[in-house]
Amino acid sequence: MPLFKFNKIQKRRISVFFISFCMACGLWFLYALSKPMEYASKLYIQWMDIPDDLKENISETDTVAIQMKGNGWNLVLNDLDEKQHQVKVSLKELNAKNYLVLNSIIGDLNQQLNPKAQIVSFKPDTLYFERAPQISKRVSVKLKYQFSFERFYGLAGPIQMNPAYVTIKGAAKTIDQIKFVETDILKMNSLNSDFSENVSINLKNDQAYKIDPEWVKIDVKVARYTEKVLEIEPEIRNRTGVKINIFPSRVKVTISTALNNYASIQANQIRAYIDLDEAMLKKFSRLPIKFEPLPNFIRMVKVEPQSVDFIIYP
Repeated sequence: MPLFKFNKIQKRRISVFFISFCMACGLWFLYALSKPMEYASKLYIQWMDIPDDLKENISETDTVAIQMKGNGWNLVLNDLDEKQHQVKVSLKELNAKNYLVLNSIIGDLNQQLNPKAQIVSFKPDTLYFERAPQISKRVSVKLKYQFSFERFYGLAGPIQMNPAYVTIKGAAKTIDQIKFVETDILKMNSLNSDFSENVSINLKNDQAYKIDPEWVKIDVKVARYTEKVLEIEPEIRNRTGVKINIFPSRVKVTISTALNNYASIQANQIRAYIDLDEAMLKKFSRLPIKFEPLPNFIRMVKVEPQSVDFIIYP
């Protein structure tokens, strides 16, 4: 038997009471959320214009503890997505000093945020940055190019570059690892005559060093090509004490080169060789002829034969 028994009117009054109570609580909660308040949060900073001597010791993003002022709705949104507080900060002024007072740029930071939720203070208020020791050294420049020539034309000789070396300056940790720098890719088509061109050094967006100068001048000689046949004796490499004879002992190499180079091109400028270790490992029945990289003004046309017979003596 129930302890209390209510009639229909009493039940209706109790229902009205609970509904009114819930509505009052809801209205109070909404009122509380609309009131201004302060709360802790985090500021996610993306650094811009980082000085060269700081790139080694600073990441592109950082996090700072902040005190925010807003209403309860801002607090709820902050708890749901704390990373909403993202800003960009330029470090140009660090060229003259090694610290940044965040209060000095609070106005700019607040302009990047929701105007209804503003930064009140930072912890810490001042950020200090460590500069990497700076060194400089000279390194060679490598030209990157893609040339195509008219039929029977090609390079008349080595490409001349001025300067062939540039000075790089930056953090010692970075500079010590750099052996050379490259140019932007120079593309030229249907060449049949000499030309000169200024080519920029490839300045990568994330590089933590400076280059001087930032471009080089190249001079390219182009000439009509002709063919020349040379007899070359391949060098046998990695023989490791093995006695071996090859047949034939010389190979005919047909090359293409500029007319003005024809007389000066000699057999000793083309290095042919046989890698005996590789041949034995792969169990070749004939030994393939290989060549060291040719100068860029010589083209390989034909090799006869491309592999040779061999006899190994005990």
